[in-house]
Amino acid sequence: MTDADGAKGADGVAEAAGGSPGTPGDSADKSGEKSGEDKAADKGGKEQEAPKPSGIAEGPPPTANPVEAAKTHEKLASARGMYVRGDQVAGNKFVLRVGGAEPAPLREVDTALTDPVRHAFVDPQDWPATRAAVQSRRLVLLRGGAGHGRVAAAIRLLQTPADRPIFHLDRDVDLHDFPRWLDADAAGEKPLPIGAGFLLCDPSGKARLEGWLLHQIATALEQRDARMVLTIDADLVLNDDDVGDFAVALGRPSPHRVILASHLRWRLTERFDGAAAAAMTTRILADERVAEVVDETLHDGRPVKMAANLALMIDQQFDGERVDVDRLREQIDERVVEDFDIWFGALPDVPARSTAIALAVLNGLPYESVVHAARNLCDLLDGPPQPVGPGTPMLRPPWRDPFALTNREMLRMLRARTRQTTELGDFGRTPIEVVEYIDRDRPRSVLDHVWHQYRFQQPLLEWLRDLATNPSLDVRTYAGTALGVLSTYAFDFVHNQALRPLALHDNTWSWDVVAYAMRIPAQDTRLYPLVRRMANRLQGNSAHPQAQATSARVRGLALAPVDLQGALDRLDRMAMIDTWEVAWGIGASFADLIAEDEDRYGPELLRRMARWQTDSRRMLAGQAVFQHVAQHLLAYVDVGKGTGRENSQIWPGLLYLADSRPVLRPTLIACWAKVLNSGVMASGAAGALNLWADYAESFDEVRTALVRLLSAVATTSPRTRAIVLRHAASWDWPDTPFPLPETAAAVMKALKVRTEAA
Repeated sequence: MTDADGAKGADGVAEAAGGSPGTPGDSADKSGEKSGEDKAADKGGKEQEAPKPSGIAEGPPPTANPVEAAKTHEKLASARGMYVRGDQVAGNKFVLRVGGAEPAPLREVDTALTDPVRHAFVDPQDWPATRAAVQSRRLVLLRGGAGHGRVAAAIRLLQTPADRPIFHLDRDVDLHDFPRWLDADAAGEKPLPIGAGFLLCDPSGKARLEGWLLHQIATALEQRDARMVLTIDADLVLNDDDVGDFAVALGRPSPHRVILASHLRWRLTERFDGAAAAAMTTRILADERVAEVVDETLHDGRPVKMAANLALMIDQQFDGERVDVDRLREQIDERVVEDFDIWFGALPDVPARSTAIALAVLNGLPYESVVHAARNLCDLLDGPPQPVGPGTPMLRPPWRDPFALTNREMLRMLRARTRQTTELGDFGRTPIEVVEYIDRDRPRSVLDHVWHQYRFQQPLLEWLRDLATNPSLDVRTYAGTALGVLSTYAFDFVHNQALRPLALHDNTWSWDVVAYAMRIPAQDTRLYPLVRRMANRLQGNSAHPQAQATSARVRGLALAPVDLQGALDRLDRMAMIDTWEVAWGIGASFADLIAEDEDRYGPELLRRMARWQTDSRRMLAGQAVFQHVAQHLLAYVDVGKGTGRENSQIWPGLLYLADSRPVLRPTLIACWAKVLNSGVMASGAAGALNLWADYAESFDEVRTALVRLLSAVATTSPRTRAIVLRHAASWDWPDTPFPLPETAAAVMKALKVRTEAA
């Protein structure tokens, strides 16, 4: 894939020449000088001393932290799902706007809008007639008065059937192009689901309503079994008689207090059962002080949406016994009428808002991880410790009462919940308690809100950088994904303040986090060229092998899924760089790719590792990459005895790949023969083979496959046979801490039988 503008750009040297191992990837790095922004990104504004590169043969230091690939893929998919669901649909669909404006993303309507309508909508006047008029039409112009709840009514009409996905169109959408766009989408690889609903609220004057055009749209919708509702003002003059054929009148709304009671009752059902919620609603609204607020707020002429918003505010200020009327009045006086702003604005202090932000980033992770991250963010925002007293050097951090709020109270305030589940951890399946927002789209809303509405960008990025070296893979993948979302808001700023410092970090986990982040913008055709140029610049930073390793991670995790051949061509060149960091980065990327899609990536990457091992310029990298993948790629194979992994077989990933695809077995045999005979990284080869034998000891099918493989490897030469026998014998030596007698015996027996047969 080439740049959108077809130009070489700022890093044209690297992109034109393809770069070369150990040489700069763009002109900015050729002289060894850093740009001003790069210097500013380094801590304290000082140049970081370039570390002395260590060769591949020396191997990674003991402090290097490998990650098992299958777990990484699972966590990344879960983290991405938090943010992509409601904003980018089926691979970044963009709908054209009139006047040559930048296309607008197709967005699924937020559950903050759909859930209240689904559960608390109160029918306006003549609603049965409205529904009947809409039922037989694919396209409807819903005409209603200002403040009469047109949007809620339109959503309600589209919620039949209940599982219909509803997508919101920008009010400047080019309606003339929409039928063609819908036809093109239907012919694409990932079309929108059949029966989708489209909502267009108050189309701008740019989007002219013409009868012939509406008929075209209706025909296109019918071919996809889809429906569309456009909301327009009742006073809008329809100059075209054909347009009037699509118009349906919306009746006057129900009284404000009826709507208020319905929404409050629904919100209270999260804490009480149906009957108790109804009784509590009646009691709250009968309170004199609350009734006074209601009378002041819901006077004639107020939009009906205000009744729904007031229900939300009352629920937030209700502690289970009474409503804090004073605080309720403060909220109303602030005149914040959007549901989300009401909720976030009602959070009382820094600890509560820090928890909301931490939950937005780590939504669905263990409760303890979220609380720990929230505490760190709170410490960062609370500022430096304060002096204990005058004239004393002692300092203390701001004190917070750990018993100020119970877990239940905090969850209610955040509109979150906990649930029990199990997770495959470092020691096997373990029960955990996870915490998550009830609203599935809340994580993206929180992240978007705090970035755009507060002067909070730098502290947020600093906090996410700290999470990048958290021991928990869960936390790192989710933090990286959050950084990726933020990079779509301000790519250069996020790169300078967070991604580049992480790329230069000594901790291998931080390199992974940069790649996790870049998966998000790489899926956007407008941002993909920026990700590629960033990878080129990192590759060209030969003074810092960590940067080059990060480039390898970005090419594997972010760029390869979009342009596999282009990414592999670059990794081919990087395989000639003699540093363990780069080999580590390539190996981790290969493992992640195979874990993501073994059919698409497995055969190509295994053959590439074998080819590198026969190339004198890439031999060391080929061996190191193969050993890394052999050790850190596992396949969890369901044996049909249950649905949990505790009832699954765990295979070495490459062994399963070749065993299930016999055509790949000769390639895997050749790789093992090269690695075992090399002797350059003997400990790494032994570690990988011992790990395979460990799984073979636990699972009969794995043992059968390993014995078959090693028998074939041993036939490649007498020396190789002796090496395999020595390894097999070591698995059952008397001083072996964890003997593997069955695997050792099976391998030695197979080699003996094969020798006698020969």
